[in-house]
Amino acid sequence: MTHAEYMTQGQRLAERHKELQHSESNNRFYRMYLSFNPEQLLLDMTDFFSALRNKIKDEVPFMVLQNYMSKYADNRGDNKEKHLDCAFMVLQKLDKSENKDAVYDHTEQIGAELLAAWRYQLLQTYKHQLPVHGITSEPIGPIGTYFYGTRYNFTIVAPANAELHYNPSKFLE
Repeated sequence: MTHAEYMTQGQRLAERHKELQHSESNNRFYRMYLSFNPEQLLLDMTDFFSALRNKIKDEVPFMVLQNYMSKYADNRGDNKEKHLDCAFMVLQKLDKSENKDAVYDHTEQIGAELLAAWRYQLLQTYKHQLPVHGITSEPIGPIGTYFYGTRYNFTIVAPANAELHYNPSKFLE
């Protein structure tokens, strides 16, 4: 799976989910590119949420898909896999009258629905796996002062035999 495919899949899920219904006129999907270097990570998140604060005007949920980090694995044989460590958040601006726990419950439900659809889509289209045992979630907030929600971490397992196959035609003698 390429980075573009990953981002497109996340965006399509946000477009299709009935409570998000992302579109150009109804922006409910954002991409967040974070460094995995701890010092840079903090700067990336601060910049992202400062910009986001000015874009979200109402108290409806939205999805933030984070870039993935990949690692490779094998069975000490001929089966190679690419493991994509992925994350997304479902956030909502907290209205002064709203209860944080209600927002956490609501965003957790939407996140679980997104993951269920993503698992189904991966198996049907790509023959990739999104193992349930690798899914974690946690309530988060306040983020950027106003936002509360649920963060999901998960792993997509994709075949990597073709990707890691040595192709001598790609190299000079």
